[in-house]
Amino acid sequence: MELREQLQKLGYDSLNPLQEQAVAEGLLSEERIVVSAPTASGKTLLALLSILTPRMKKKAVYVVPLRALASEKHAEFKQALEPFGFSVGISTGDLDSSSEQLAAYDVVVVTSEKMDSLLRHGAPWIKDVGLAVVDEVHVLNDESRGATLEIVITKLLGLGCNLLCLSATIPNAFELAKWLDARLIFSTYRPTPLKLGVCDGKHVYFDSGKIEAEDEHDLVRLALSEKQGAQALVFVYTRRNAEALADELRKTTRGFLSAEEKWECAELAERALKALGQPTSQCRALSDCLKDGVAFHHAGICTRQRELIEKGFKKERCVKAIVCTTTLAMGIDYPASWVIVRDLKRFNGAFSEFIPALEVAQITGRAGRPRYDDKGVGILCCAPKDREEVIDRYVFGKPEDIYSKLSSEPVLRSHCLGLISSSDCNDFRSLFGFFERTFYAHQYGDISSLCGNVERVVELLKELDFVRQRGDSLVATPVGKRVAELYIDPLSAFQFIDF
Repeated sequence: MELREQLQKLGYDSLNPLQEQAVAEGLLSEERIVVSAPTASGKTLLALLSILTPRMKKKAVYVVPLRALASEKHAEFKQALEPFGFSVGISTGDLDSSSEQLAAYDVVVVTSEKMDSLLRHGAPWIKDVGLAVVDEVHVLNDESRGATLEIVITKLLGLGCNLLCLSATIPNAFELAKWLDARLIFSTYRPTPLKLGVCDGKHVYFDSGKIEAEDEHDLVRLALSEKQGAQALVFVYTRRNAEALADELRKTTRGFLSAEEKWECAELAERALKALGQPTSQCRALSDCLKDGVAFHHAGICTRQRELIEKGFKKERCVKAIVCTTTLAMGIDYPASWVIVRDLKRFNGAFSEFIPALEVAQITGRAGRPRYDDKGVGILCCAPKDREEVIDRYVFGKPEDIYSKLSSEPVLRSHCLGLISSSDCNDFRSLFGFFERTFYAHQYGDISSLCGNVERVVELLKELDFVRQRGDSLVATPVGKRVAELYIDPLSAFQFIDF
């Protein structure tokens, strides 16, 4: 089937500039590709076209950082690929399983943790993977998720499958491509232009001037007043803040609901109340918010609640605003007319510090719905004393480079045990050889300090009796193998056993 026919069957009239560039630069012929482009620029279609290429006759895996994103992509891919005869499966939970039922699917959507678990369990169908698509690959820079993703990508390189990595716009994308020996496709294309403003509690400052706005109510009111059908996302730091602010915004959003939208919101609210059978306090809070055209969204809401919010915001568009945590910025498709970042600082355990410019770019990239808006508006909120720094850092500044997060010993404990228990590495030489193929090794060159950490971690695993050394060989004990399969931190597992 020719590309034009594939596009028509997928519901596209033509390729956008990024997609044209990607096809012209080898998307459908190169074995390894890194695409670095802004949020909402059309990278998902590149993944679909790669899966549909005639040369891709084996299974494909699509790796994402979050369960919510996996659920969204699974639904999207089922709709897009089943007309082509492709079956699409999903696996995000139960890390103690090789999930052999996934062998029946042509395309499998997984989280990076689940992919690592499947590799540890030696799932027999893994050998049939011909293409791995890694979405949000810039998550390599994330303190909590980056190391696992790096291990997974290093293992996928060893499988010899084709690799397509999709990333936000990052300055050192070339470094990522060089590590993977991949072709880099770099673009700054956005389907709608982005207009950034900074609100200091008195005014919003744009390039073109300033307008009065004191708080979130004023900003949401401005967003929804701009045009008929406008919608807003408000990003905050914590779940509690998301729920509290959504409740406060009810009196603002209810004034923008038509009679029909009020009826649609009432129906959503009733269903949200019954989402878990027996209503919880969260169910009641979400139901109250939905009645007035606003919702909250964070990692603690259940799948049924998430589906109702998505229906109200994306399909019926009666939900005018969502107050959310930054999990919504990780690739989940919730575009809005305006995106308001209320919390630009985050507590790091000692003091509050500004969040990375890359994260802010990901968040504000949600602004501007191609089908509805001729521009997107991103608003960054701060104290008056921080206004100039915020402008320098986020409006005129560039996103940070991404760096490997593989070197810390707590991270290495689990992954060294996983490598040994799955027989990927059976002595220090093969362990060091594995880490020589990582992004860490590519970035820093000298991995002597990393190898020193690996040695200390293996000695600890031997003390815990999760690993034993026989001559030069390293072998996981039955308990050590089980700990690795259960995806438990070895120190925590030892404490459980000792208890």
